Amino acid sequence: MGLLRKLAGQTAIYGLSSIAGRIINWGLTPLHTALFAAGEYGIYNDLISLTFSAQVILTFGMETSFFHFSSKHQDQAQTAYNQAFFWVALLTAAFVALFGLGYRPLAGALGYGDQPELVLYCVGIVAFDALAALPMARLRYRELPMRFTTINLTNIAFTVLLNLVLLLGFEADIAYVFIANLLASGVRLAMALYRNMPERFKPDGAWLKPMRRYGFFIMLAGLAGAQNEVLDRNLLPRLWTDGQAWMGQARTGLEMAGIYSAVYKLAVLIALGTQAFRYAAEPFFFKDSQAQDSRQNLRRVFHWYMLASLIMLLLIGSFAWEIVSFDAWGLLPFTLLNHNYWDGLVVVPILLAANVCMGGYINLSMWYKLTGQLRMGLLIAVVGMSITLLVNVLTIPWLGYVGSALATFLCYFVMLILCWRLGQQYYPVNYTVRRLWRYALLCVGGAWLNMLFYLAGYTGWETTLLKILIAGAIIAAIVWAERRYPALGRQDLKSNE
Repeated sequence: MGLLRKLAGQTAIYGLSSIAGRIINWGLTPLHTALFAAGEYGIYNDLISLTFSAQVILTFGMETSFFHFSSKHQDQAQTAYNQAFFWVALLTAAFVALFGLGYRPLAGALGYGDQPELVLYCVGIVAFDALAALPMARLRYRELPMRFTTINLTNIAFTVLLNLVLLLGFEADIAYVFIANLLASGVRLAMALYRNMPERFKPDGAWLKPMRRYGFFIMLAGLAGAQNEVLDRNLLPRLWTDGQAWMGQARTGLEMAGIYSAVYKLAVLIALGTQAFRYAAEPFFFKDSQAQDSRQNLRRVFHWYMLASLIMLLLIGSFAWEIVSFDAWGLLPFTLLNHNYWDGLVVVPILLAANVCMGGYINLSMWYKLTGQLRMGLLIAVVGMSITLLVNVLTIPWLGYVGSALATFLCYFVMLILCWRLGQQYYPVNYTVRRLWRYALLCVGGAWLNMLFYLAGYTGWETTLLKILIAGAIIAAIVWAERRYPALGRQDLKSNE
């Protein structure tokens, strides 16, 4: 089996849990948006968004550090795993001791002094997820995608089951959503550690010091990346003036955050592909880095990944209203997204474009990981975080979540361009940039045109048919161009044996 075919196969398996998770979470979205007002849903997304940054700090870049040192010393991969897990466990213990005992003051500082238990649940979620990160990374390194996927699917199943039991069996209390996540994360940790424990739980300076140094820059870049992804959810409740009118209705900051978070789920349908790709690609490209045609493999993968992402952008952006308003032709008692959240659909094309750029950046970022130029990765991430913070602060007070969407797009677009330009200096790869730009203009233009029909109030079956024709014509044009004038050349279409 060719290397690229192997990567595609593993990405598909890793993607199974991501795709299933997003789909099942969409199954929870109708439940959550039906039971909770936008403000309550905003509370959940505000606090959960804060856990992302905490988890990045606790894992300390040790997943990538483990891959890097294991690929350099393949006969001592177990030692690398032992040291990486030890460091993460040490940081997690300190985190739990500090914030587990001091959760009430922390809750007060975050504005949830009347619900401090929600912060305590978040501390537990962060701890469980951080401890599970290295065992799950080791499964990826050992190329055990089926076990990895089984664990993630079990975690998803528990999350959904507990949501249904607690919310429908007891009462519609947002605290039960946190409890469900906490218990499911505990199950995931137990499954990840089963027959996957470190053999030695003792620090070894000869290994731990360089691994910490390598992971430190990955952690800083990851922390900046986490802010790029979720900072808007934390800033909206704090920068939007409560009671200010939005689309003819007075909204609070938490309501704006809740609406934005709900429609963001459409955009992350692209991000799930990125996540699946990342799970498979990091260990793949580290192992493939010494191959003669490793750069050609990067070029091929980037082209096909971006092409697939752009087509997803076109389809999701074109049919966003049809997706969220779907009620199985009247057979279901609810739509996939409660109509009180539909005002946010205006930002879907922007968020989709942002997630395409993010996926492109993650593809291109392999150059600084392979060459050890981690400071460059940190520089790019800090530039992105600065854009995210500045644009959100300047635009949220008067544009609300539209400003947040624009900030997300500008952040990832600049990071994509910067990563590509720097990569061409340090690790040049002849990417198919011009061709992909043309495809991007076609797909983004088509998605915006079809979104304008909804914004103008045209939602009948005739409009849906017209949108199908427009999207179909663009996809047909791309397929024709790829077959008639292959961007990679005929030899690149063959798998690498």
